[in-house]
Amino acid sequence: MVLGRTNLVMVAIMAVAPVHLMAHGNDLGFVGLAVSVHVLAMFAPSPVTGRLADRLGPAPVAAAGAVLLILAGSLVGVVILTGARRRTWRRRHGAEC
Repeated sequence: MVLGRTNLVMVAIMAVAPVHLMAHGNDLGFVGLAVSVHVLAMFAPSPVTGRLADRLGPAPVAAAGAVLLILAGSLVGVVILTGARRRTWRRRHGAEC
């Protein structure tokens, strides 16, 4: 059940990521690089997580992955909000962005 949910979230994010990257003015080469890095990062830890799943069981490893996904998403949110606040402050105080 946990694996299905985490996979659903990953697929949902990666389905719209290229669209958002293109909408923000990135060229197709950058979008392809971003997707390629994501796929590499998704599969590169497989030997380690496979061994952990064999040793600890799949549920704890999947739960740890879900927690990491939530933490990473939260970190991205903080970075986005921090950047938006900086841009707003600069605009209000007359500094260039």
